[in-house]
Amino acid sequence: MAYPAGFSSDEDEFGGFLSDDSDDLDLADAVQFEAGAQQEQNVGEPQLTMEQKLNNLFYAIMNGNVEQVTSSLENGLDINVVVRDGWSAILLAASIGNSDIVRELINRGADVNSHKDRYTALMAACNCPESTSPASKCLDIVTQLIEHGAAIDATTRTRKTAFMFAASNGSIEIISKLLSCTNNRTNILNAEDNQGWDAMHYNKPQVVKLLLEEGLNPNKMDVRGTTPINYAIMGEHADIIEMFAIEEDTSTTIQDTYYEIETIFDTQFPNEKPQFYLDICRMLYGMKCENLAAKFANVSLLDFLCLNNKTLIELGINIPYQRQRIVTGLYKYHKHLYKQKSIPVIPKDSTYSTIDVSNAIISAVRQLISMEASLRYISYHDVNIHNKKSMPTYIVREKLCKLKKTATALHNLIEVWDTNNPPADLISKDSKKRLPRWLKWFACLNILTVTIIVVNKIRD
Repeated sequence: MAYPAGFSSDEDEFGGFLSDDSDDLDLADAVQFEAGAQQEQNVGEPQLTMEQKLNNLFYAIMNGNVEQVTSSLENGLDINVVVRDGWSAILLAASIGNSDIVRELINRGADVNSHKDRYTALMAACNCPESTSPASKCLDIVTQLIEHGAAIDATTRTRKTAFMFAASNGSIEIISKLLSCTNNRTNILNAEDNQGWDAMHYNKPQVVKLLLEEGLNPNKMDVRGTTPINYAIMGEHADIIEMFAIEEDTSTTIQDTYYEIETIFDTQFPNEKPQFYLDICRMLYGMKCENLAAKFANVSLLDFLCLNNKTLIELGINIPYQRQRIVTGLYKYHKHLYKQKSIPVIPKDSTYSTIDVSNAIISAVRQLISMEASLRYISYHDVNIHNKKSMPTYIVREKLCKLKKTATALHNLIEVWDTNNPPADLISKDSKKRLPRWLKWFACLNILTVTIIVVNKIRD
């Protein structure tokens, strides 16, 4: 057997220790096996897949282990690598408010403007709640990011800025820091997202106080026409309402439109239908347009139920999707079937008060107005009826009268038929006594046969 250089036969050294038919390895094979095993052990330990490396880095960040983060990065990972679901290491660390890891990553050259779908590390730090990390650590992260060039005016796809995230989170220290570190202070304060919200709309007491001191307008409307004042009233934030110093007559919310039964007809002129403004407000709430209640303050329920796109524009509803919501809501309302239970009923033998009667009358008036509105709505919106000149009322009345006469005549004829014919039970009783014809003939034949036989016996 030939051996590699440097190796000798084990038989030369050990004589006949190993027999020719032995299954054991010779010395050269043993040495080579041991060296290969050692080399495999040394190379196999540090060799991890990319997925395993990223998982180790992810859990190290989430657990706040700075040493393990450093070890993972030194193991061949890029500092700006996407760790998981589009999140880089610095974005993850900022989102959980770990200032130590953020500092380590910045020192190693991490991109401070790293983002996931335009959501930056600065926004993540501003949006980190205090339940996740103390406000002081989040402020430290914001400071580090800004000092290393993070863009304060960057926006998300919905045009939301880091300043807005801080305002929604109520982070007053971070808001002050952002304002002190920008040259476009006015632009940061007045920035609004795609819904028309600025930092004031989030209704955080301390933030509202600071923004009012900065001169931000509390009457700025969003795309729904709602101001921060309106949101404060709807949310019943007494402390914020007090900051706005709102006068009582400036409130236009649904809660302030309550009316009493005794006064519902007080403002009505003779032959004028009641407004039922509260019902309009409730319908607007169901259409998600409650912020438009002030627009319909002088609109009666009848006119409201007959609204269309043109009349809504005349009322000042300029945003198309708001008009679409109202028009769609009214269509669904008129499409709904009326039921007899909709009309209030007061039982004869029950005890009731004048309030009960008033409620019943008001409900009946409301139903009559609704029915009239439905007729107007159908007449206006149904193109086929409108073009064909719908049938006059008197013709419909004549047809109904003829139908009633026919039904009455048929009823009288049925009563005559009932009296002239025998009852069904008598007919069935007689039919049970009757015998089939073949049975009658058979009986007669038997009687005749018996008679003949008797007569013959008598003769004999």
